[in-house]
Amino acid sequence: MMNHCQILHSKTAVQTKNLSELDINDCIIQHSRSSIIVMRGTKANIRRCSISDAIEGIVFYHAEDIDTVEDQLTMEDCVISRMNNNGLSIYGDIAPVVKNCIILHCKSTGVNVVNDSSVTKRPAIFEKCVIEETEGFNVFISNTSPIFRDCQILNAHGKISSIRNYPLLIEKGINVTGSNIFVIFDSSPQFIECTISSKFKPEIAHFVGVGYRAKASFEKCIFDGEGIRSPSLAFFFESSGMVKNCILKNSAMTEAITVLSQAQVTFDNSFFENNYAGIMCGNEGTANINNCTFTNNTFGVVGTETGTLYSSKSRFDGNLQASIFMEEQARGTFENNEILNGKKYGIAIRSEEPIAFRSNIFKNNGTNWLIQCSGKQLQRIDNEPNE
Repeated sequence: MMNHCQILHSKTAVQTKNLSELDINDCIIQHSRSSIIVMRGTKANIRRCSISDAIEGIVFYHAEDIDTVEDQLTMEDCVISRMNNNGLSIYGDIAPVVKNCIILHCKSTGVNVVNDSSVTKRPAIFEKCVIEETEGFNVFISNTSPIFRDCQILNAHGKISSIRNYPLLIEKGINVTGSNIFVIFDSSPQFIECTISSKFKPEIAHFVGVGYRAKASFEKCIFDGEGIRSPSLAFFFESSGMVKNCILKNSAMTEAITVLSQAQVTFDNSFFENNYAGIMCGNEGTANINNCTFTNNTFGVVGTETGTLYSSKSRFDGNLQASIFMEEQARGTFENNEILNGKKYGIAIRSEEPIAFRSNIFKNNGTNWLIQCSGKQLQRIDNEPNE
């Protein structure tokens, strides 16, 4: 047991061996090459410690020859700051519980979670933590499935990255601010009850990018795009996803969500109010929209560049240009929607591809319910407008 200690200028401040126990409380560790290294099979409790100005912060490491002992690792109320490399690293099949910790000002990665083994028995858990102001990644995840609850991930110079094969759960009140989250290669992140906002960082490419073969779901999330110049959420490169019961607002100069490059995304019961468009779908992307509301956007939805839009039982109300704008080569089917109070038009069509409107309601849409920029006739309109 270590209580109220100071460890300064060491090569490795604390290191456990296999099957050992560590209890360290209220300690200060500074200017070490490595601060604390904990092997799997250890029973470790690290509480109320301050770890700063080192090359490496805390490392939890899976020893391959220890498979029969369940690790019991907790880290609470600690501060890790100013690391030249990583703040907290978790390697292999090892599952610490990290609560009420602050990790900030690391030059490489704030939290680095990597599993090169073939199995993951239990996930690492982060609760009520703050991860902030990292020069590289705030969070980097590969081949594993940590859980983040009630955390704040703020102001990364780089981003949050999740790659390869395993689900990532980010839930219940996480506030991701000024960070880019990028998920690729078969990752399947779940975002539940999250708030994701910019805090006026216009250089952020987008808050969340769902890339090659990833599958992401967002439920009861709020995206606030005030101050950024790119989409809040982007799906591309054969990715897929679900956006359910979410609010997307204040995207300043572009659409709130893009669906591109053969991505397929379903939107259900979500609300869009943005300075440009709610959803833009193109380049062989497909957007399925059900029971959503688009209000006070410049455009509600935009189809472009071989994109396909399906919309049913949705409400388009008070959009500034057109509620539905279909550019060249876009396709779409719109059924049982309400298209109301458009400031200029209800729908605007440039595409020469098949576009069908069935059983929609049009009311009070500016100068015209339909403007056809291409001069081509719609291939199919099964209902007359109720203007």
